[in-house]
Amino acid sequence: MRKIDPVRHEQKRRKILQAAWRCFLRNGLGASTAEICAEAVISPGHLYHYFESKDAIVAALATAKLDEATERIKRSITAGVPALDTILSEVGQLTDSRRRAEFALLFEMLAESTRTPAMARLLQDSSRQVRKLLATVLQHGQACGEIDPTVEPELAASVLIGVVDALRAMRLRAPDLDASNVAALFETAVRRLLGARA
Repeated sequence: MRKIDPVRHEQKRRKILQAAWRCFLRNGLGASTAEICAEAVISPGHLYHYFESKDAIVAALATAKLDEATERIKRSITAGVPALDTILSEVGQLTDSRRRAEFALLFEMLAESTRTPAMARLLQDSSRQVRKLLATVLQHGQACGEIDPTVEPELAASVLIGVVDALRAMRLRAPDLDASNVAALFETAVRRLLGARA
């Protein structure tokens, strides 16, 4: 039996995920495994050494995106960046109008979750992890006196996720709106809602 090199295996796995991400951004969830294989320059048989299905690829992409956000937030907290600034910076990345294809993909996944139990589980699991991550940041802010101590962190995290989804939808519905004005109003609202009371 051939011995697997874990470093090369992970490098190849990442290359496939990057290729799949490009395909999904271009063609939505309808992108086929054949397209992903062509983009990654591998055979379908080779693909299944790394991922058992397209659903597994989507799940791995969701995990990778969450891991990236977690690392950014950890670095921000370690650097002493205030909790609200950390959250607003992350929201700014997630709602950047240059990522319109990602917004469309998210809404396609949300729609698919109403039809496919596997997609529903994936989105719900991912949302739980994002809520937990944001709640941790909010708790840190409360401990530092930056966040209103009466705010329930998990509930506030859920509201933030909903608002982020709404901001993404607005980027698609009204692309003519001035993004900087929208961002400024959102920041004011979040600081008033969550900030420590004087």
